[in-house]
Amino acid sequence: MQYDVIIVGAGPGGIFSAYELVHADPALKVAVFEAGHTLKQRHCPIDGVKVRKCVRCKSCSIMSGFGGAGAFSDGKYNITNDFGGSLYEYIGKEKALELMQYVDELNCRYGGEGTRLYTTAGTKFKTECLRNDLHLLDASVRHLGTDINYIVLQNLYDDLKDRVDFYFDTPVRTIEQTEEGYKVICDDGQYACQKCIVSAGRSGSKWMQSICTSLGIPTKSNRVDIGVRVELPAEVFAHITDELYESKIVCRTKTYGDRVRTFCMNPRGAVVAENTNGIITVNGHSYEDPSRQTSNTNFALLVSKTFSEPFKDSNGYGESIARLSNMLGGGVIVQRFGDLIRGRRSTPSRMQGCIYYTDSECYTG
Repeated sequence: MQYDVIIVGAGPGGIFSAYELVHADPALKVAVFEAGHTLKQRHCPIDGVKVRKCVRCKSCSIMSGFGGAGAFSDGKYNITNDFGGSLYEYIGKEKALELMQYVDELNCRYGGEGTRLYTTAGTKFKTECLRNDLHLLDASVRHLGTDINYIVLQNLYDDLKDRVDFYFDTPVRTIEQTEEGYKVICDDGQYACQKCIVSAGRSGSKWMQSICTSLGIPTKSNRVDIGVRVELPAEVFAHITDELYESKIVCRTKTYGDRVRTFCMNPRGAVVAENTNGIITVNGHSYEDPSRQTSNTNFALLVSKTFSEPFKDSNGYGESIARLSNMLGGGVIVQRFGDLIRGRRSTPSRMQGCIYYTDSECYTG
């Protein structure tokens, strides 16, 4: 099969690449290859009752499929250059913000209308943070919620499905360069194209590295973020989340000067398990619909590590730490904050009286 453009990966990068191409030139023949399922077929078997732990599906419905790893996340879209990527380094800060606002307009057009846009502009918490040696990063945040995010993605798919050829449950094994362009090789055959866009996401990072090596594309080692997810009663952070929803707060540790930041705040949300290349980690979800909200808020605390030459495998470094954690705890480890600062393990008896933690697949440690 011959295409003008083949896109590998149906996450946000792949979806919006296809959207822009077919709306700019409807005559283009575009195909999207995705290792995971359609959006409607993405169902994680973990229900917290009958299935309490990851069963290691062939394709993880949380991490792969139409919409990418963020399809069932909190549905937050940050409009800022202060965090979340380095696009501005290539196109400038003004252009980067214009594109973020354009994507926000599309999200609203395809089902996100009526959702709230939060902003740090004029907030009193910026002064409060400075008084406590903290720094609140500037941002506007559109909160769709996991439920509305799903609607937006389904509407985008409905718009694209008759203009783009989608190949679901079709992982791309390799990509080869040809005289006419590129050849995409899958288990069921080969597909040719003039141009190829690769947007494999986090779960495809190792595969992407191997493709770059085979095609002679230079790469660099990005930073790796290592941390924990904190869950606490929603009332503790309500005065912040009610106004800002997502607050990116940064501090420097007193001992080593490491940069620590909050990340992915989920007011009245839930902690959920994810399987990335066989490693069990956690993420946070929350919903716009009040009936699906919980009594807890969760967020991540992350430390960023940037490596210098000759170190190359930042992904491998992060994975090794996560694998060790899985080995020690048999999966995700949950610990009381009081036990953590005392330097001791948490036990089932010590966890009694704590808040109800929403991740069913975790072990005290």
